[in-house]
Amino acid sequence: DKLLPLLLKFVENLDIGDGRLQSANECIAVWVRIAPPAIVTQVSKKLLQLILTSTANANSTANNSVATWIAVLLVIIPSLSESLAVLVYRTVRPLLLLAPR
Repeated sequence: DKLLPLLLKFVENLDIGDGRLQSANECIAVWVRIAPPAIVTQVSKKLLQLILTSTANANSTANNSVATWIAVLLVIIPSLSESLAVLVYRTVRPLLLLAPR
């Protein structure tokens, strides 16, 4: 129960282009496969909330933060219930479509 908060705290300080993010995401992906579903659901909802509140800030730091949290959320999706995975998709898809190219 203490590993995921430490991993998320570590990820919070990473840039989307940082190679350590991939390593952290691999750890998170393994953790969610063995974690209790209730905790995975709770963390996913917190990440969704964080992404939505971060998108309210239209600056490059906020955009980088959103991209990092979306990357984390993407590795969690396979462990989510179908209904929560659909909610994540419906929430994140518009953000990806609006992203500058």
